[in-house]
Amino acid sequence: MITQLIMIGVQTVSLTIVFKETSQIKISMFSFITIFLVSIFSGVLIGNFMILVLIPLLFLVCLMNNLSSKLRLSLFYSLYSVTFYTVVGNLFSTLIEQTIGYYSFFEFIVMIIPALLNFFVMKFFKVNFQFLRSNYSQLKPSFLAVINLITFIVCTIQVGSYIWETKIGNLGNLRYLITIIFIITILALIYYLNLKLNHLQKRQVELLKEQQLEQISLYAHQIESLYYDIRNIRHDFVNIIKSLDQSIKDNDMDGVRNIYDSVLEQVGDSLQSNKFDLMRLSNVKIDAVKSLLAAKIIEAQQKEIQIHTEILTPFSNLYIDLLDYIRILSIFIDNAIEANEEISGNKEIEIAIIVNEQMNNHYLIVENNYPVGKSIDIDKIYESGYSTKGLERGLGLPIVKELIAKYPNLTLETEAKDGRFKQQIIFTERIH
Repeated sequence: MITQLIMIGVQTVSLTIVFKETSQIKISMFSFITIFLVSIFSGVLIGNFMILVLIPLLFLVCLMNNLSSKLRLSLFYSLYSVTFYTVVGNLFSTLIEQTIGYYSFFEFIVMIIPALLNFFVMKFFKVNFQFLRSNYSQLKPSFLAVINLITFIVCTIQVGSYIWETKIGNLGNLRYLITIIFIITILALIYYLNLKLNHLQKRQVELLKEQQLEQISLYAHQIESLYYDIRNIRHDFVNIIKSLDQSIKDNDMDGVRNIYDSVLEQVGDSLQSNKFDLMRLSNVKIDAVKSLLAAKIIEAQQKEIQIHTEILTPFSNLYIDLLDYIRILSIFIDNAIEANEEISGNKEIEIAIIVNEQMNNHYLIVENNYPVGKSIDIDKIYESGYSTKGLERGLGLPIVKELIAKYPNLTLETEAKDGRFKQQIIFTERIH
């Protein structure tokens, strides 16, 4: 009895490792103890059929870890983990029993093998499950549904074979054939999934390049417009100086004062215009980031939103992947623009990128106004499905949370107070 309990315990730990490697979920001590206890009780009561209990249990763990809006993905994590562990474990268990015989020591080894093999499979195929999770909404619902269906069929037949051997008799060599077919099927599904994710990743890069070209074109037109504005202002200054020269020679102080009040002040206001914020992007040495900022500044100005940028130090290092930085920055600014569109009064956005090269720190700060009477729960805004903007909204910030979770070198700070909403991310140098 004690040996059986120990074996179930080792089996549970190994299965949990497979699940953790696949889902990238940090399993809490409570979840692990629950899985462990349920495995022991169900293992003692129904033996190998405990696998039927573990699928919904792992699915529940997914839901408890902010995957309630990604049901197909949660089902995939639980189905794949249990199916992979069962099929691989059964193959090696059968091989050892046929060649060496049944020994508890070798059974312990067999229970560890699926976790090791899954690790190497993930490394070999280089499946980016974190990317899958972050881009779940971009996948067609039928894609994961088909994979889940095939995996479920494999798992069902595998469990059915247990029932057959328990009630009728040994399957003999057919057991090897079935198991090998199942392993090939699982590996083919992982390979197909990897191809799909790589295609999606390449497509995102292509879209980013297309958007960048459009934004650079828009940026170039705006810079050209600013050039003409500056040239006109210079021309006005030349005429003003000439007017001042004559007034000074005539000792006409009223004329000097009139020129200053009516012309110089107006020109000074022109130079303070927000459209010159684009000139401050010269310190952004990454074209994709510069073009995105330019496009968002122009968009905000077209919507009559006051937007200010502060980028005092040149920078070319982001400390995270460019695509992830672009997505975070875009979501922050889009949300800031949407929040200001709800305001009837002062519409304002402030964007600051502060670089401290000595400390290897990079600060991204986006601050905006929002309706004073509006309530923002900063503990919930990063949850999937939660939004202060109505139904079917609020997808942006949960994506930000998942992107940030990929990087241990990122710190997010959020503040909402007195009609001002501020989000700050601190990027530090990655440890490779």
